Amino acid sequence: MPQLSSVNSLVFRDFLLQIKYHTGHSLLARTVLTVARRLPGLSLLARGLGRIGPVINLALAGADLWMALEDIVAARREPALNRIFRATMSSLLACCSIICALNIPLLSQVLAIVAVVIDFLKQMGLALMGEGGSSPSTQNTPSEAV
Repeated sequence: MPQLSSVNSLVFRDFLLQIKYHTGHSLLARTVLTVARRLPGLSLLARGLGRIGPVINLALAGADLWMALEDIVAARREPALNRIFRATMSSLLACCSIICALNIPLLSQVLAIVAVVIDFLKQMGLALMGEGGSSPSTQNTPSEAV
């Protein structure tokens, strides 16, 4: 039976104490420890799951950049106030998202909060302008009066 390394044992002991504290069941904690000891790839799986976060950050930064480019193109085609506002806010949001994807320790957390505030202000501004916050590709064209 493979043994956990001392670092993993400390992590699992802390995890088990948390389970025991929150649930009050030591049987559940012993079951988790037994499963962890019998599955040698569990720490490898946990390490792999920890590396998915930066990939998701990069994907979200790419999506924000794509949306900002769509909004900029729409604002250049039809320079209305709501489109210029949308393009400006989307560009700021994309910049924050890209810098957050770099995982710079304090800067990433601060800019994540700034990105949430920018997105909120963008949605509120568009709602006040009467646009409702839909993207340029999904906007309905005004119907003609009959």
